[in-house]
Amino acid sequence: MNCGAITNDVLADYNDGALDAAVRAKVEAHLAACGACRARAEEIGLITGALEGNPDLADDVPISGTFDEAVFETVEDVIRERRPAPPSRANVRWLVPAAACLVVGIVIGITFYSTRSGYKPAYAPPSVEYAMAKREYKASSPKPKADAFADARMKEPQAPPRLKSSRPWQENEELKEKLAAANEKILELASEVETLKIDLTNEKFRADKVSRALKIKDEDVGKIRTALADIKKEFDEQKLQIDVLLKENEIMLEIAEGIKGELEKSNEEVARLKKDFDSTKTSLAKLEKENADLKKALIIAGDFNGDGKADVSDAMAICRRLLEGKTIERTDEGDANDDGVVDVGDALTIINRSLSGER
Repeated sequence: MNCGAITNDVLADYNDGALDAAVRAKVEAHLAACGACRARAEEIGLITGALEGNPDLADDVPISGTFDEAVFETVEDVIRERRPAPPSRANVRWLVPAAACLVVGIVIGITFYSTRSGYKPAYAPPSVEYAMAKREYKASSPKPKADAFADARMKEPQAPPRLKSSRPWQENEELKEKLAAANEKILELASEVETLKIDLTNEKFRADKVSRALKIKDEDVGKIRTALADIKKEFDEQKLQIDVLLKENEIMLEIAEGIKGELEKSNEEVARLKKDFDSTKTSLAKLEKENADLKKALIIAGDFNGDGKADVSDAMAICRRLLEGKTIERTDEGDANDDGVVDVGDALTIINRSLSGER
């Protein structure tokens, strides 16, 4: 349960034992954790105990003296019994004006009732201001109460004498009933004052909670503002670093563009060189072919000994090599018959060509 669910009626039922076990357990758990609600419960318990143990003060009110004095004494006795502890300034500020207003209303009502019923007081009732001043005077004066009251009565304008009532006991009973009713009104007023005090305490507690919440909110706002300032500062620093990096990036891009241009030029040069190389390679292959053809054309078939002519000496050299058992490698000069090997057939071919006059 929260503080909003712990109302004064719930606390009153809690003090009276009117709650069921489940609700009572929840209320006790909340009171154990919440000091404000626990204080309200104690105050309501004091009020309930005072109401249950309050005696009927109307029978003890003296009839002698002025009616205002008796009423004020009754009010003081009720307040004294209702508040065993010394009242705070806030209670006095609320209770005294409220009691004074109630007394004025009672005096006016009794005066009006007495006038209509034929009852007339022995003198004109004094004003509330006069009664309060008289009380203060009596409290500060060393004279006996009767003398102080006599002095006050001498200074007070007297009403014309009246005939004695033939039924004084009935008038006393009526006064007792009226004082008892006044006592009940005073008790109701005291209860309302206590309820108002509890409500004011609750409102103060709520105001304190709101104030703490606002304070916490202000602290959180301050922390958020500080954090935002730090974030903004860090953001500005990072932005500055990003600007520096962007400038460096622009410089690197310019350098890269220059390198790219040089690479394009180099690629063009390489392509041109490759083209020249391919052309040179083609020319070289052509020259090699021509050289091979020329070399082949210059070779004399059968010129085994390399003297520039194919004759009997070449045939004898081939035969001598064969007789020695040496391996003869195939050459264009020795392979006269072009059969792929240098042997006796080549020697015979060379001799036949030499005899016929061919080369």
